[in-house]
Amino acid sequence: MSLADRIVNIFDTSNPVFWVLVALLAALALFKVIRPFIFYAGFVYPNAKFAAIGHPFIGKRELDRIIDANGLDEYRTIINQVRGYELRGETARELQNEIDSNFAASVLDAAGDMPKAATAVTDAFGRILDGGLIERAVRAAMTGREVLIPGSPLIPQTMELIRAISSVPASEVGGALRAAGFGDAVAAQVEGVKEFDEAQFSVALTADILSNPRGGIPKSCRLPLRKFVKLYADVENVKSALRAKQLGFDPDYTKKLLLQGGWEISPWLLQQLAEVDSVTEAVSQLEGTSYIKPLRDAITDYEKEGSLRPLEKALDGYFITQVVRISVEHSLTIGPLLRYLVSRAYEVRNLKAVAKGIEERVDRERLRELMVMEVTV
Repeated sequence: MSLADRIVNIFDTSNPVFWVLVALLAALALFKVIRPFIFYAGFVYPNAKFAAIGHPFIGKRELDRIIDANGLDEYRTIINQVRGYELRGETARELQNEIDSNFAASVLDAAGDMPKAATAVTDAFGRILDGGLIERAVRAAMTGREVLIPGSPLIPQTMELIRAISSVPASEVGGALRAAGFGDAVAAQVEGVKEFDEAQFSVALTADILSNPRGGIPKSCRLPLRKFVKLYADVENVKSALRAKQLGFDPDYTKKLLLQGGWEISPWLLQQLAEVDSVTEAVSQLEGTSYIKPLRDAITDYEKEGSLRPLEKALDGYFITQVVRISVEHSLTIGPLLRYLVSRAYEVRNLKAVAKGIEERVDRERLRELMVMEVTV
């Protein structure tokens, strides 16, 4: 039988091989059509769970309840009722440690609930927040002090790195950072330096974390993660510029404290922020960006207090609100996860501040002023 005859025979509808081919092609076509739906289906349960858990302690009503609590016992009872916690601590420090542990567990739970392909997102978020723990460990090592082992890092690799830093001399801290996956720009901040510059180390560490998410990020998750990372860079840059102006840093040094690759603040605007002389001038430079409204609303309080607290609080509230928008725009993938993680992080901050304030009998109105909440822009 010739080749042509064989081909014709295959496509003979009375030949079983023909129907096998048809079935295979149909299965491939069906898989191609439903594959995206299978991927999105993996987010349905965790996103519904995040919505059900909510974020009551960045809202005024529940914050007022704990701020007005008559002592830490009532504070603990309210949180256990609203959040489902099982806090048992008697002092502010004990409660703060339990809250940190609960947050670390919630990040691990979130990672476990998400599709495996998206767990790199929770890892990236954990690395951002754990950056502060790494900075403290490196600062201690570089200044000859004891490196304290933290109780509740958000990702296991942070604990491994800090243990490594605690076990080597200052001259080998750079090697420990490289072994943990950080780049040369981070290690260079601690290798062969006459004096450790914590601010520049912090910038290098944050830049490395933001630019090098570990693990594969699914294509459908890249845009919301990119928006989040660039938004975070913008907010950190504004905060850094305002702090630099408040402390009187010169423009050249200020530029070293700024991250590249923000969402809305362009490189030339970063240069302008570094070169102005005062906080109010820096705020004015942001005219035309979405950051101007929350900052302008807070500038009067800054001028009264002489403290950056009102401006930083305004930026934090703005950041939460923008993450909410990302959550809505990308509600089928990691948007709700990002909102959940960010909201929980600020909840932890609020809860710890209130516990400390109640124990130290801080004026309740002063405590309200310290709370970070979502803002409308």
